[in-house]
Amino acid sequence: MPNGNYEWNCLAYDSADNLNWGDDNWSLTVDHCACLNCTECIQKLNNPACSIVYLNTDITNHPGTCINNPENFTNKTFDCQGYMIDGSGSGSGIYLDGKENNTIRNCVITGFGYGFYLNNSDSNDLINNTANSNNNYDGFYLYYSDSNNLINNTAKRNNRYGFYLYYSDTNTLNGNLVCANEKDIRVRKATGNTGDNNTCQQTQGWNDEGTTGCTYECTADLTILEIVPIGSLIECENMTVNATVKNVGGRDANNYDLSLYKNDNLVEIRTNLPSLAIGATHTETYALNDSYTCACDIWGHTGLNFNLKASITGVAPEEGITENNNKTGAVALVNILEIIPEETTITVSTNATYIIQPHQIINNSDIMGIENISIEYINDTLPASCTNITPDFFSAIPPSNFNFTVNIPCLSNGTSNGTKVTSGFDENGFCVENDTKPVQVTKNESAAVVVCGIVDFGTICTGQGNSTNIKIKNGDSTYYVQNVSYEFPDLADNGNTIPGDQMNASTPLPIPPGTNITSVINITIALNQTPGTYNGTGDVTIGFNNSPQTLILFSLPTQVTVYDCVPPTIINVTDYPDPQNMTGILNITANVSDNIEVSTVLVEITYPDGTIINYTMTKTLPEDGIWYLEFDDTDLQGIYNYTVYVNDTSNNIVNSLKYNFTIGMLNVALDSPGNGSTDTDGNITFTCNVTGVNQLKNITLYTWNSTGVYYTNTTNISGTSNQSIWNVTEIQDGNYTWNCLAYDSADDYDWGDANWSLNIAVPPTVTLISPPNNTLETSNNTIVFRYNVTDSSDMANCSLIINNAVEKTDDTITKDVEQNFTKTLSNGNYNWSVNCTDVYGNEGSSEVRNLSVNVAADVTPPIIYLMSPANDSKTTDNTPDFTFNATDDAATQMNCTLYINGTAYGTNNSVQNNTETTITANSTLDDGTYSWWINCSDGSLTNISETWSFTTDTIPPTINFTSPTPQNNSNLPQNYIPANATAQDPNLANITIYLYNSTDLVTSNTSSTSPFFWNITGLSDGTYYLNATANDTAGNKNSTETRNHIVCLGLNGGRILQKYKRHFGNVKSIKLESD
Repeated sequence: MPNGNYEWNCLAYDSADNLNWGDDNWSLTVDHCACLNCTECIQKLNNPACSIVYLNTDITNHPGTCINNPENFTNKTFDCQGYMIDGSGSGSGIYLDGKENNTIRNCVITGFGYGFYLNNSDSNDLINNTANSNNNYDGFYLYYSDSNNLINNTAKRNNRYGFYLYYSDTNTLNGNLVCANEKDIRVRKATGNTGDNNTCQQTQGWNDEGTTGCTYECTADLTILEIVPIGSLIECENMTVNATVKNVGGRDANNYDLSLYKNDNLVEIRTNLPSLAIGATHTETYALNDSYTCACDIWGHTGLNFNLKASITGVAPEEGITENNNKTGAVALVNILEIIPEETTITVSTNATYIIQPHQIINNSDIMGIENISIEYINDTLPASCTNITPDFFSAIPPSNFNFTVNIPCLSNGTSNGTKVTSGFDENGFCVENDTKPVQVTKNESAAVVVCGIVDFGTICTGQGNSTNIKIKNGDSTYYVQNVSYEFPDLADNGNTIPGDQMNASTPLPIPPGTNITSVINITIALNQTPGTYNGTGDVTIGFNNSPQTLILFSLPTQVTVYDCVPPTIINVTDYPDPQNMTGILNITANVSDNIEVSTVLVEITYPDGTIINYTMTKTLPEDGIWYLEFDDTDLQGIYNYTVYVNDTSNNIVNSLKYNFTIGMLNVALDSPGNGSTDTDGNITFTCNVTGVNQLKNITLYTWNSTGVYYTNTTNISGTSNQSIWNVTEIQDGNYTWNCLAYDSADDYDWGDANWSLNIAVPPTVTLISPPNNTLETSNNTIVFRYNVTDSSDMANCSLIINNAVEKTDDTITKDVEQNFTKTLSNGNYNWSVNCTDVYGNEGSSEVRNLSVNVAADVTPPIIYLMSPANDSKTTDNTPDFTFNATDDAATQMNCTLYINGTAYGTNNSVQNNTETTITANSTLDDGTYSWWINCSDGSLTNISETWSFTTDTIPPTINFTSPTPQNNSNLPQNYIPANATAQDPNLANITIYLYNSTDLVTSNTSSTSPFFWNITGLSDGTYYLNATANDTAGNKNSTETRNHIVCLGLNGGRILQKYKRHFGNVKSIKLESD
């Protein structure tokens, strides 16, 4: 089914043709390019058929990178439609490497190392995305990625930067909200990045257009973190509530009000609470005992509930509370449903485990647990060596039912008296404390062996051992105690079974009847044993002395608590590169391992100025032990000391040795000209300062424009501090960037922190030539304004300014060559000047001159004399020149137009008086006869010349030999050659026939008519060449081919011989004699 939105329904008929549809049409959307998880989104982005891929649900707690550089993700759109992609703390939400021309929009990325990570990816659009609370690094990170557009995105509460542009040029940032990050926007080692209308608080290397920092400042952002009831219901304390507020915004918050409500009724409002700095919290404590004396009295066993809510009010609008202005909590009650009977009697026989289990508790609370309930059994009849108090302290996690047992590990035969003590609620649901009731336990044993004293082995460290005394009394008169052993089946390694013969007994086993002994049991825990509490079982075996027959008499339960006491290990701590010359990221790595699990790896870095900062390291892969830190806070030069600290999940802490690395032993600072300066004479003094730890070596000035390196120069320097100056002259107009690169004696190097920009804007120099200042013009109202312009750049245009108004503009200016404007002015007084603008927009103005025009009225029009082409002439030029001379009594120059057959074919608006002038026809003429004349105006009067005609003829005559002209290569037995030439042309002038021999022209003849017949006689024997040429009156000519003829008078005898052959057959010879 193709992609699209569909509706569907079903129609049913019965046998009576009744019909029915479903109640409503149901809708269905088919989209083969939608995805529901990271893997599916990558598959759809790799699908050539999917130009737009839509995310259709939230993705939560994704480990590692989600959208991980799909191979075919180019020229596509990924639209999350406002759904969230949530990570588990590592990787990137969306990572691109080498991808171009993509659009990513409407995505909410949170909980990753990076939100958006663009590596070497250009010309992408990131629009209307959110990258908040990415806990390791940045919301948006661009690395070697150029010409991307970041528009209307949000980046808040990221661990490092909201936006970080590193070695990434010409990107555009518009309308983004970047607040409450460690630093909101940072641009480093990058040029040409621009933007406007962004909102942020802290920047480094970034300014919106026309301002410092961002156009708008961040607002405060207050949220209520939690509402926690404080106090013990069980002990009838007065209930109090803590409400905590945090400023999660990008600037400090002014004073505000905080109100607490119970069941939507106001308990109390706290006004004008103190301002909160970025990231700060504040807690207010409220009392809920305004009308109650004891919390237990009112809550009782019925489980009365109430809601708590807090609300922030009274904040100035500019502080901008943007999320979570209230939070609700609830409290309910705990109730003991079943009470231990006042007297409980049980009979415990041999081989039994002593357990009493008559207790059940239900906890109805949403947030509170039971504080404690304890049971004590006291038996004074037992030996002093047997301790018989087993308190059970617990807290029932709300809401839950809780069943529990009480263990009685050591009893003698007979009845033992005990006491039940509770702290909680009685059977009526009221608060009680230390409520005591008697209990009785009766034991009836058939054997007399008593093993007591082992209740808990205590705690044992992983990889280490522990020992516990065991007291054994054999009260039997017949049986021996063969052995006592304890087994812990859930422990992972050696020591999980402790046989009796390994006990260190003061009296060797077996233990005779009636004997008391004290022995020691040892247990060793494996190094990788998971910490926790493990249950064990102690078995007592009895039998006859040295008899193989044995009987397991009974078992006693016990526990051992294992904790991790082994610290982590740190090896292979490295940093690279070193020295680091402030040009990139320094990597610190360490190989870390632990017998259980590593929790946190930190690097404590001491900066050259003594500042100490802890950074969290990241694990490269889950299966290896390499942890790393990409350290880029390298603005201070000098030696950095660092130590790696590791904490495991059991809070064992270890640290490495102290290491160090060197950051930029040089510091280059650009001094002048200032960044963004504009210069108007092209002569610049560049100044750079450099300081170093080692001896300085050299420093180089680099300047670039759009075509590449424009100027560079290296100066050798010495010492540890230097200021170098370069005077560069006659710099061409344009936009430049510049920087300085310095080296020291150890070949450490450094650039200035960022390239600085410089605009050279030298205006053109405009020099007026004529008319001179204060000229009085009396002969002509048409004035020619002459000037010259010089500049290092090409000209865009020049304008004639008369009386402070632009009269004419010329955009075809050649600099350093005289230019002019022509303007006809009426009589009057004027000031004039010329302004010129070069291709960089720099404008130069000439001096201002005065001009007076006072020309007497003109009553005589111009007189025009035509010169060529002559009247009735012919020409082969179809764009001929037309020459004339115009004279006028008043004007020094005139405006004249050529007309051919009534159509203008060219104009000259600066025809000089009484000067031969030529106008060339500005379009091609077909062959034919035309009339032409000249029209001239002196500014006042107009006149027309006489009309001449001319013919344009570009086609030559056609000419051919016709009969009786002999054919080519003819043998002529005669002393003449008849020649007949025919030519055709409407303007035929003549035909000329030429006869040549092998060396010279023999003869020629010309006729003005066609055809032209000429019998060329008196020729002697020899070879002759004949051709003819036709000329027309326009000068076109054409020629025939050249024909070869042999004149041989002796060829007549040959002809007679041929006649005899025809008449008499094959005659070999004939004698001819002449008379």
